[in-house]
Amino acid sequence: GAVDERRLYLGLTDNTLVAIDRETGAVVWSWTAPVPLGAAPTLAGDRVYQPLRNGHLVALEAASGRVLWERASGDGLLVFTPVAILDGTVFVHATNGLVAFDAETGDRLWRSATTSPWALVPPVVDARFVVLAGHDTIEVYSRANGERTYTYPHGAVAGIAFDGDRAYAASPNFA
Repeated sequence: GAVDERRLYLGLTDNTLVAIDRETGAVVWSWTAPVPLGAAPTLAGDRVYQPLRNGHLVALEAASGRVLWERASGDGLLVFTPVAILDGTVFVHATNGLVAFDAETGDRLWRSATTSPWALVPPVVDARFVVLAGHDTIEVYSRANGERTYTYPHGAVAGIAFDGDRAYAASPNFA
């Protein structure tokens, strides 16, 4: 889930995204997706971004739950991890693809094919790069245009972190 100073945003197993008041525990709003939710929601500013299992991304107004836009990542792409957001761009790691959307309008900025078909952890983004962890590789892409800059074989990645110009990938047995 995601949280701000007023609400907790949670995706439920019945395809419903809810906003819960942190003080009272009351449901402020709920929105039911037509398909299963793909992952936990991500909060950025006054919006909640909810990936759907069918590869779509939905932007909702955090205060009301009103749908602002819904966009498809691409033909046949599925989403199983939360999205990453930085400087007005939403990055979605879907099956066989990395997609960048304008956070305000939902316009697709670019789409790149990925080496690994499945995402294991959410993408990690910094000023220049997007780093993905697939089931058997770490992949680095240009944030500006989606061009792949580096691939490294690394299985069972449990997390990724940035420290300056280095990306660290951790798995159960090594980093």
